[in-house]
Amino acid sequence: MAQEIINPELYLERELLAPYTHLLQIKGKQIRVKIAVAFNHWLRVPDEKLQYIVNAVNTLHNASLLMDDIQDNSTVRRGVPAAHCVFGLPLTLNTGIHVFFLVLQRVMQLGPVATEIYSEEMLELIRGQGIDIYWRENLICPTEEEYNNMVEQKTGHMFLLGLRLMQLFSECKTDFSKLALHLGLYFQIRDDYCNLRQQEELLAPYTHLLQVSGKQMRVKIILALNHWLQVPEDKLRFIVDTVNMLHNGTLLVDDVQDSANIRRGIPTAHRIYGVPITLNATMHIILLSLKEIMKLGPKASEIYVQDFLEALRGQGTDLYWRENFVCPTEEEYKTMVEQKTGRMLTLSSRVLQLFSEFKTDLTDFVLHLGYYFQMRDDYCNLKQQEALEEWPGPEDTQAIKDATFCDDITEGKFSFPIIHAMKTPEGSQILNILRQRTQDVQLKKYCVSLLEKVGSLQYTRDILAKLDRAARAEVARLGGNPQMEAVLDELMSWKDRHIQELC
Repeated sequence: MAQEIINPELYLERELLAPYTHLLQIKGKQIRVKIAVAFNHWLRVPDEKLQYIVNAVNTLHNASLLMDDIQDNSTVRRGVPAAHCVFGLPLTLNTGIHVFFLVLQRVMQLGPVATEIYSEEMLELIRGQGIDIYWRENLICPTEEEYNNMVEQKTGHMFLLGLRLMQLFSECKTDFSKLALHLGLYFQIRDDYCNLRQQEELLAPYTHLLQVSGKQMRVKIILALNHWLQVPEDKLRFIVDTVNMLHNGTLLVDDVQDSANIRRGIPTAHRIYGVPITLNATMHIILLSLKEIMKLGPKASEIYVQDFLEALRGQGTDLYWRENFVCPTEEEYKTMVEQKTGRMLTLSSRVLQLFSEFKTDLTDFVLHLGYYFQMRDDYCNLKQQEALEEWPGPEDTQAIKDATFCDDITEGKFSFPIIHAMKTPEGSQILNILRQRTQDVQLKKYCVSLLEKVGSLQYTRDILAKLDRAARAEVARLGGNPQMEAVLDELMSWKDRHIQELC
């Protein structure tokens, strides 16, 4: 199945999934596969369907090992270096989530009941994993009963996932769930555990992030779209809140991938709670948001998977460029941003439109907003941090607002101004600064001065103004929208400091 999940239409797909294919070079004993096949003695599922399900669940299991090795600080898996030791933590994290959604996409082809089973069993598994990590990180010893419950969740429900999917296509309706959970308990013996009542602790990294709200520009964009869509208020809030929950959950893993210390003016979640429990909280939130979206029907679930997979591909592409010091073209950058940022916005707009009588396709407009939004973010990170979406607002009094400066330079990110500057005589000097991943404020200020000197920041300002004009023209073509015009006015705050500097 390793070859099957690679999308030939995306030229970077093989590189983005390299940590996964690295893991596959040593197969292990395949005991989980053998258990699933053994159940078929009773179930008699046709061989083609059996192999489809077994391969999907085994792929999911292997992807989970990528995350496990990061959470456990493992350096070796199956006798070879762990994937994150070879490909780096950021790309390996992205790959793990990427494969999770590729498997979900395959399961959805088995029908809505199969998708519901996948969501239910994976949520149990993630809770069990989070419980295990919570006890370990807090040095809490469970009772034997607590331990047994945790293992049934963490390991037993992976067995149960395959079993329940197989039974959808079997005439044998005997309930094998107790046997599957018992096999999970027998198979998986670990040292740490926490019971389910600690869900608040398991999601503590997520609730930590929520204490500072940021500017909520993504939410404002989606709410403004409803001027046209006219989705009922209760449905609107449900969809907006669910997708915003997903967005905030992904910020947790973004900060791990970027080695960030500050988010919204407070310490990043993984600096307080550690990488293992923070990664688990991310997966927990992704599954909780999927569970909510599934309440809206199979078409909404399909949109969720399609658009979030595209967002992961965009994120993986961005990480690949950064980690390998590959400078993209402006066109490649645009494609990546439309995936990474635009598709998180279209996820909301497309689901909303399922419940709207307004059938004009807004996808291109929303992708345009995503492109504008991300380029604006790139510019503001260098020139006007207080205009960033993730910059704390005036009500966030506990936030530390002067703790970061030009983080994109520290991350070594190929943002839009940097991409333009690579074509200038100062490009090699700027690239050398990026390579250092420096936290030296004076060196970062010097880098910004080079970007201004070679015209890259002015070029970015010109493109931003052009994108704003194009967005306003499209709003007018669609019949006008006072709320969207107000959002565009707010997004124009990137201009403020530059105008002040000219005066």
